[in-house]
Amino acid sequence: MTQQFNLKTYFSLLVILLFGAACTQDPDLKLARNFLDAYFVMADHDAALKISSGQALEQLKKEQELLKGVSPNSNADAYRSRDITFKLDRETKNESEANFLYRLKIIVPDLEDQEKIVLITVDRQAHKIKAFTSM
Repeated sequence: MTQQFNLKTYFSLLVILLFGAACTQDPDLKLARNFLDAYFVMADHDAALKISSGQALEQLKKEQELLKGVSPNSNADAYRSRDITFKLDRETKNESEANFLYRLKIIVPDLEDQEKIVLITVDRQAHKIKAFTSM
């Protein structure tokens, strides 16, 4: 009975620790990741717009203007068959903003893999994406 109690206790503590670790994720990093997912992975401009401000918001609006009239299904097969992986390379923070540098690898069958470096800047007071650049 003692051994069974100890296993239950250890399992409960493990669950609490894992849940606590998941809840304490850095909100700036989480926002940058959500933007990366919305804009680069899912190509969802509307979702990216909702979490953007300043230069990032203006850049997204300009892109939407350029894409007017282009059918979202025109490249649907290529979009579905691609794969994007990314890795956080570096982060810096000060009182007003946080910068996250990601390395993306875009894999499309029958094409050469592409690599991009993406810098995402979070406005820490507004809790919005302030700017982004990809090279």
